[in-house]
Amino acid sequence: MPITIRLATAADFDAVAALRLAAYRAAPEFTIADEAAVTRWDGQVLVADCSANGLVATMQYIPCRSLADLAHFNGSLPAVEFKAFPTLLLNRGATRPGRHYQGLNSRLRLAMLETALADPQLQSLTGFVYAGAPRLNLLRALGYSFCPVSGADITFGEHTEELFVALPRTQFAIAAEQLRQMLALA
Repeated sequence: MPITIRLATAADFDAVAALRLAAYRAAPEFTIADEAAVTRWDGQVLVADCSANGLVATMQYIPCRSLADLAHFNGSLPAVEFKAFPTLLLNRGATRPGRHYQGLNSRLRLAMLETALADPQLQSLTGFVYAGAPRLNLLRALGYSFCPVSGADITFGEHTEELFVALPRTQFAIAAEQLRQMLALA
């Protein structure tokens, strides 16, 4: 089945919310403390749409110009000094249970990288991930840096260690090419 990567529309809200909740309820890294926050849209939302089976993955991105923005949208901050603003905060990534390890998150990340490459003002892509998350090896291979966080994301309850990840602008094109090759889109 062909999969289309596209921006979500208001008509997708319920499907994105259901996908996030299903994915997060199945995740071993954390529990959900605030279901309303999990389903909220704070920025642009990308979806992987398999027309016959509906939405199979999603990720949102939020422009942030300061540490205060990062704290507002996540509740956590990097435990080290971070100045690569403006940044796109990638968050609320979710893949439908049973659809993992099919490159869906990578296709969404590639679309975000292409968006970032087109905006010369963006200095980084950032996110918060949990230790043990399936995508950690991919993020390392793409050149993301990792550091611990201070504070806590109150959207999620008990969880493994949370990490702040950042990809500097100098790595955008390299990371995009790596993803294209991994996904055989070169």
